[in-house]
Amino acid sequence: MSPLLSAFIANICIALLLCVVLFFLTPVKKLFQKHLHFMLAGVVGLLLSLVFFEFFEEIIENVPASQVGLSLFIGVLLFHLFETVLHFHHCHDICDDDHGHSHDHLPKQSAQLLFAGTFLHNFFHGVILYIAFLSSVESGVALSLAIFLHSVPQNFAHALLWKDEKLYPYLAVFGGVFGVMTLFFFEGFIVKNAFFILGIMSGGILYLSLSDLLPTFQNEKKKIPLFFSLFSGVIFWYILDIFL
Repeated sequence: MSPLLSAFIANICIALLLCVVLFFLTPVKKLFQKHLHFMLAGVVGLLLSLVFFEFFEEIIENVPASQVGLSLFIGVLLFHLFETVLHFHHCHDICDDDHGHSHDHLPKQSAQLLFAGTFLHNFFHGVILYIAFLSSVESGVALSLAIFLHSVPQNFAHALLWKDEKLYPYLAVFGGVFGVMTLFFFEGFIVKNAFFILGIMSGGILYLSLSDLLPTFQNEKKKIPLFFSLFSGVIFWYILDIFL
């Protein structure tokens, strides 16, 4: 199966699963918030394992030494810019709500802007997932799971804000599918520069893991259970690496 088709199928599965999660998690919001940090700790372990044990090896082998640092640096800057402009905080919204900050529904114009930002965020997921499948099947599968898990809190938090726009959260989750479809027109360029782009993506994943997800655990009291949750993400990567 081609990497493009694999990424397309993976993004459809992620979108459908997110729709199911959005539908069933809303009635049990408090229970979900209680275990959110443990899920995200596992995501951090999985993402860091992908970068250090899979992507770095391929980047170093296929990208000139003088360009390895450049690709990582570009990735960090791009993800920071992307997050700053579109205000992507993968779990901060729902975590703040868990610590006593209430959210009201959004006015229509703000809801439309939030929809556009969430759609673009998921659109970008589709792009990086294709790059992962270009690297290897196990990388694509592992990143698909990581993308799904770290998308849950953001899309769920936004769904709670879209009280008057019921369809917005379900439409936004299909952004990744459109991202892959767009890549059909640029597949030749991406394949030619796949490993440099993989370096950019790796820098972005490191930024996401270390600056956005990981700091949310610092104020938590259950640091040892969170460490084991993070380590479970590493173990899961090794299991995928063995069997795929």
